[in-house]
Amino acid sequence: MDHVIRPEFGETRLDALQRHAFAYFLRETNSANGLVADRTQPGAPASIAAVGFALAAYPVGVERGWLTRADAIERTLALLRFFSTSPQGTASDMTGYKGFYYHFLDMTTGRRADGCELSTVDTSFLLAGEVRVEAQRRAFMRCDPPSLLRTPSPAAWPAAWPNGDGRSCAVARTRWPRRRPRGSSR
Repeated sequence: MDHVIRPEFGETRLDALQRHAFAYFLRETNSANGLVADRTQPGAPASIAAVGFALAAYPVGVERGWLTRADAIERTLALLRFFSTSPQGTASDMTGYKGFYYHFLDMTTGRRADGCELSTVDTSFLLAGEVRVEAQRRAFMRCDPPSLLRTPSPAAWPAAWPNGDGRSCAVARTRWPRRRPRGSSR
């Protein structure tokens, strides 16, 4: 039996897997506002995390030849324009609050979906995607455009911490019960 994995076979499969994963962003994006569906199920809401992943993936897609530069720029700008005018607040028809974004948004309107929560984690993925675009804007757009980052109100991280004043760490002061070690009776 031959248990040797041939590099060329692995690279071919890896390339196919990467191309297939990238195609999700091509199929599941609303071209009008740039939002990306959380899943392929019809009627699924947009996911803020998926949007951040798409922003980080578009330059890679251009480099790999899976997306034209013009299409990547169009998709990126549609999304950044959407967020630059998206409403912030606690009402049910808002997109975010204090620079954080609701976990799920309606794919068409971009408004909060089904009363979902604000998500610091998913907002972080969105901001990371935006930072990737900003870091590569000259190479990505092949010109020197003004900054693309839109954050209408920067994420107010202290507001997300348990006491709201920025003096404590949300991870250290969660209200979740601590997990007991195996075999512990306390």
